Amino acid sequence: MILIGTSFLACRKNGASEPQSPEDVQREQVPPTKPDDGASPTKTIYVMRHAEKEAILGEHDPPLTDVGIARSEALRDRLEQTKVDAIYSSEYRRTMQTALPTAEANQQTITTYNPAADPREFAELLRSSPAESILVIGHSNTIPPLLYAFGSEIEAIGESQYGDLYVLTIRGDKVTLQVEEIALESTHESPSP
Repeated sequence: MILIGTSFLACRKNGASEPQSPEDVQREQVPPTKPDDGASPTKTIYVMRHAEKEAILGEHDPPLTDVGIARSEALRDRLEQTKVDAIYSSEYRRTMQTALPTAEANQQTITTYNPAADPREFAELLRSSPAESILVIGHSNTIPPLLYAFGSEIEAIGESQYGDLYVLTIRGDKVTLQVEEIALESTHESPSP
C-alpha cells in the first residue's frame, strides 16, 4: 500500500480548480542553493506530464486510459535501475496513477504538491531536498514554468503530447536538461486524437 503525504505546497484551496498556465506564472529563475565547489552531490529530477487520461465529458478529474496505465508502467521500467528517493504528484487522479507504479517499485510515499503554487518555491523545495533522485508528475501547463525555474526552457507541451521525460541533472549551480521519450511497446494501441 502506498501512503500519500503532503508538503507545504500541497493542495492549497485558493479557488483555482486547475493548474495555472505558464503565462500566469511570473518567470524568474531560482538561484542555486550553494555554489559548485567540486564536492557538490549530483541531484537528478525526473519531470513528466501525467500519462494519457480518459476523455469523459464533464469529468474534472478523469483517470488514466489503458494506454496511460501502460505508459506509467513504462516510466517505472525506465527508472528501474534508479533508486528514486522522493516522488511528487499533484492531487489529481491522472498524476497519482502515473506516479503509482514507480512509487510501488521504490517503496516510496507519493507527496502531493499544489500545481498552481509558485514554481520557484517548488523548485527551491526540490533543490534543497536531501533526496538525490526525485520524480515529479505534473501537467502540460505546469511543467514548462517549473523547468524555467531551474533555468531550462522547453516548448509548450501540446494537449495530446504524452511520454516526454525531462531529466534535470543538478550539480552545484550547473543544471543540464535532457528529454527522453517513454515509449510504449507495440502491443499497446496508440491513443486516439
